[in-house]
Amino acid sequence: MDNSAYLVEVIAGLLYLPAALHLLRLAARTGQTPERLLGWAFACLGSSYLVYAAPIVLPLENVWLIFALLGRAAVSTGCVLVALFTRRVFCAGRPWAGAAVWGCATLMVNGLLVGALTGDIEGFSIANPGFWIEWLGQTLPILWLSAEALRQYRDARRRMRLGLADALLCNRFLLWGWFGVLQLGTWLCSLPMYFDYSQEGRFSAGMDLLVGGCEIVSLGMVWLAFTPPRLYRRWIESFDASGSRTELA
Repeated sequence: MDNSAYLVEVIAGLLYLPAALHLLRLAARTGQTPERLLGWAFACLGSSYLVYAAPIVLPLENVWLIFALLGRAAVSTGCVLVALFTRRVFCAGRPWAGAAVWGCATLMVNGLLVGALTGDIEGFSIANPGFWIEWLGQTLPILWLSAEALRQYRDARRRMRLGLADALLCNRFLLWGWFGVLQLGTWLCSLPMYFDYSQEGRFSAGMDLLVGGCEIVSLGMVWLAFTPPRLYRRWIESFDASGSRTELA
């Protein structure tokens, strides 16, 4: 694998950790649950990179399978927290939303168990049914977040035209939608990587680079959604209800 491509994905993985710390600090200050849920989700996703890398960096090759299992569990936990975030922010009060979270979690647990019991502890074999069960369980929360955020963005645009919503709120829904779409892109791009691995015994450098890039940009969307800089806020607020720019005061 091209080391530069691998480096991009490692950087993307490590960027989850400061993003998690920022969100958890924000949650401690505001007492808001959404920030806390997403903060712990990012902590799990970021720590999974460290868990996967530990046997390679340290002389721990003999326990690689244990670390691989822990890494998979960390990723799945992060995805469950993303589903909880979506339920809390976009689907509060909907009875089916809780069942959706449990359904995603059940898929992930069953996929991990099927893979482990049939010899694919790493979770890299696309020929193993456990791979697809786990992949589906991890992808559905991201797809759910994308769909809900973009639906809210569409509704907010309509309310803006009636003067019932401001541009900043509308843009925040759009940022969440882009975050979900970019994260969904990482899961879809991972499939060619696993196909290459099954054929060549290595991961595709191009797909690895694309996955890392999507993750980095998606984290930027979160930063803008939770703590938009003043200049960015003023730029968004300069758009009127019709979507055209107005002069900044």
